Amino acid sequence: MSRPYLKIPLEERLALVKEIYERGEFIQGTYQVKKVEEDSADDKFIACALEGKVDYLVSGAPHLKKIKYYHGIQIISIKDFLRKLG
Repeated sequence: MSRPYLKIPLEERLALVKEIYERGEFIQGTYQVKKVEEDSADDKFIACALEGKVDYLVSGAPHLKKIKYYHGIQIISIKDFLRKLG
């Protein structure tokens, strides 16, 4: 899927994915949440974020971004997340 609004060079995107993979942590996937927002297909991402005890959930989904926070997890755009990484 193409994201035309994400104007980050391919090399930087690949480096970011590599860093996330290397520093990331795999979880069991045992958490479940129900109908957090209008698109219940996104519930799995919120469940994953809760189980992983993350600070941020990075999403481009407008209906998730308007929530802003869910049980202490800040929901932000990739652009805002990259800004935080500095």
